[in-house]
Amino acid sequence: MKYFISFFFRFIFVDYFFFRKKGQVTVFMFHKINNNKDVFYQGMPSETFEKFCFYIKKKYKVISLEELNSKALSNDFSYAIITFDDGHKEIIEKAYPILNRLHLPFNVNIDTEILETGEPQDFVKVYDVLNKTKHPLKIKLPSFDVIDLSDKTPLQIESLFTSLLSEMTRAKRNLFINEFIEFTKFNRADFSAMLSKEDIALLYKNGVEIGSHSHTHAILPNLSKEEIEYELSHSKNILEGIIKSKITTIAFPNGKTNSEVEVISKKLGYTIFLETEDKSNPLTNIKSEGIVRLKRINQYHQTLNEALFHTYGVLNKMKFWKK
Repeated sequence: MKYFISFFFRFIFVDYFFFRKKGQVTVFMFHKINNNKDVFYQGMPSETFEKFCFYIKKKYKVISLEELNSKALSNDFSYAIITFDDGHKEIIEKAYPILNRLHLPFNVNIDTEILETGEPQDFVKVYDVLNKTKHPLKIKLPSFDVIDLSDKTPLQIESLFTSLLSEMTRAKRNLFINEFIEFTKFNRADFSAMLSKEDIALLYKNGVEIGSHSHTHAILPNLSKEEIEYELSHSKNILEGIIKSKITTIAFPNGKTNSEVEVISKKLGYTIFLETEDKSNPLTNIKSEGIVRLKRINQYHQTLNEALFHTYGVLNKMKFWKK
């Protein structure tokens, strides 16, 4: 019954009324493509990702970020852009073969500290620990208050840790991560595998657009001017050294930005700003004063119908769909 209900809603709200999306650019944001069935920070299953890519290739003109600057886009079409953040190894192992076979361009945004440490950024580290150790109901760390997770859903736990880490300085985040690893007896070798410098060079050589996601995935509006400049310039320099070309895209960590962050970004030569908000972008609104600004729809859903319902705002209306 659930299948038929979902098929009906997909036909009515997605397939049948699709023409309503003309004259817009829809930017999809992915992080992980795998079949791990993680509780926290889920990836999209490979089979679902492949079906989703087939769907958007059929329904959209899939373009690169650079084409927003180099081509005149028409209001007679619907455009899509595919992006990845963080730099998980799965991008080259799982996503790239599918996208390459379908001849779909895409963009990868790297928080470049992963290239120095070989480990994921701090937010991902926390979710790796939660996914791969016995779920602690109460976290007691020497330097922090007790964190009680016993009455929280996985989504609430993700939100809690995102909020906690977002407000910490870099030094405090390092301390938290180290104490958290010790508390849970997590093996650092079990962290998610990340892209290497060689992987990024190979992707770029094969036509993949590369952008910055800052250096340490710091929440930029929370930093001083000097810290913002370091996060953005250091990441840019590292990536330009790898691909031997200019980096013009900045994907703001957690989608967070403000006027100071944007002034510094523009000064450093970034011209494409990627935010995080589940909305499409009307062609008339994406470019101003030489800057392309795009909102992105976060995709991590487990089935094609759920991914499409999320894209078109149907999922939030279907309360009975959620368990």
